[in-house]
Amino acid sequence: MILPFKFPGARFSAGIVVLAAVTAAAALLSSPPGFPGGLPGAGVPANPPGDEKQQPVQGESAAAGPLRVDRFGQVTSSRYQEKVTVEEALKQDRKADEAYYGSLQAPDWDAYGGLKGSGETYGLKATGYYHVETVQDRKVLVTPLGTLYFSLGVNGLTVNDTYTQVKGQEDHFEWLPPYEGEYRSAFLNSKDTFSFYVANRVRKTGQPYTSREFYQESITRIRKWGFNSVGGWSPANYATEFKVAHFPFLPLSEIKEAKVDGLKIFDIFADGIEAKIDAQFAKTLPQNKDNPYIVGYFLGNESDYHRIINEVPKLKASQAPSKRKLVEMLIAEYGTVDKFNAAWKAGFSSFDRLYEEPLALSSSQAASDMDAFLELYLDTYYGTVERLFRKYDTNHLLLGDRWLTTPSNHPKIRGMMARAAGKYMDVISINHYSPQLDRTMLQDVYDKSGGRPVLLTEFAFGTREQGLSAPLLAGSEDGRARLYRAYVEEAASLGFVVGTHWFSYLDQPATGRWFEGLEGESYNFGLLNVADRPYKTFLSGVTETNKNIYDLMLGKKAPFRTTEAAVRTK
Repeated sequence: MILPFKFPGARFSAGIVVLAAVTAAAALLSSPPGFPGGLPGAGVPANPPGDEKQQPVQGESAAAGPLRVDRFGQVTSSRYQEKVTVEEALKQDRKADEAYYGSLQAPDWDAYGGLKGSGETYGLKATGYYHVETVQDRKVLVTPLGTLYFSLGVNGLTVNDTYTQVKGQEDHFEWLPPYEGEYRSAFLNSKDTFSFYVANRVRKTGQPYTSREFYQESITRIRKWGFNSVGGWSPANYATEFKVAHFPFLPLSEIKEAKVDGLKIFDIFADGIEAKIDAQFAKTLPQNKDNPYIVGYFLGNESDYHRIINEVPKLKASQAPSKRKLVEMLIAEYGTVDKFNAAWKAGFSSFDRLYEEPLALSSSQAASDMDAFLELYLDTYYGTVERLFRKYDTNHLLLGDRWLTTPSNHPKIRGMMARAAGKYMDVISINHYSPQLDRTMLQDVYDKSGGRPVLLTEFAFGTREQGLSAPLLAGSEDGRARLYRAYVEEAASLGFVVGTHWFSYLDQPATGRWFEGLEGESYNFGLLNVADRPYKTFLSGVTETNKNIYDLMLGKKAPFRTTEAAVRTK
């Protein structure tokens, strides 16, 4: 799922948050990992065709109809037992939370989330860092202590995804507070961007929101639900402070020369790109190379690999170095423009014309050449990053780049991706949104990568019960729990999946995420709702699965099965 921030090395104030860090990070958002196409208005489709996860639910966005939210950010027309009706109820939740969270007991795992005693049992190595080993023909992650580790993670331990745009939809809100006042910390540095979730926390606690306090509380909660790591889109500095396994991003998105207008890829063929990557790595990696709580690094998020074959030929070499590289490859292959024209069924008068003019894929040979170019691109990208990364950090894993659902579901494209990633990555990461776990796809990736373990870095199911929606819907919270259990338990039983990361910690706002304007996502993907109330029925199933994860991973317990599948919304 796309989010606006990656924050791999951000630093947050522990005082009253005026969210200056958010503003600084927003300046980097031309096209960061996890944000296909950059910010709205950047001239790039935010929702790639065919990717079910990315498609907005029509008719439910703030701009599409008369959706109204009450003073607590809840959909006014929705009816459910946990709905807040008076402010006093939020204050009373403090006592209810104390009782609920106090009744939960975190699994008795070691300091790094691993299975105690498993090092001696299975002869695992204690290297001081997370690494990959093979146990009973299963690919597994191992903690710095040398114990078995299955990463049960939660994405987005931050309130960034709870802000909504006020401007342009003022009539959708029953209530908004003054910008200056007790709810100042619920605004994102402007009266035009507001979080009802943060406002509800202010009501609940009687104190301004602070990022550090929020994170500390969130870590305590997810550990009690049986999670042992923090997934993407969470502040890495707090993860280190509170000693939890986490997964930062490499700073590749900060290299503007590698951006391609209209196509979300890292242009590895840009002039001087190796020096620029090297400079970024030299600046950021050494300070964390000895951090034992970093599992490994992601290269990026949800790149448009499936679009390279059709889109790169249309680009201008003066604007996209990848197009220049393609033409150079074609010149080397064909030697004369006449041979190229015959193979591609084209009519160019010289090779020079190829650089700036669009190339049509009008023959099977053209398609074959573009397959070869995609393979060249992937091999060059992964290989370059791996070589330069190891120059500065030999302790942590390279975890791939969180493949988008669309290329993962395309057998030919994912085969190319898997073969290239298998040569250079330690783990292959996939954002796998699907009605059910796709065993066929995962096995294909594992086989074609030469046996690289797989980390499922995003998945989620929602319901309509609180007036929100989701691209993948369960019929109820009970159904949502069953879908989680079936997905995670089957993944753990496969013998090569080394973790699953839920998206996300909090629900999105009913009137849409702020950085997507008036058409922002408004999904019920959270473990908690806008009133900071946990989905207890759903979480009871989550906790049951999480606490048994190592028995499932080792084949000592059969995975939970259900005939249910999430329903795709259109």
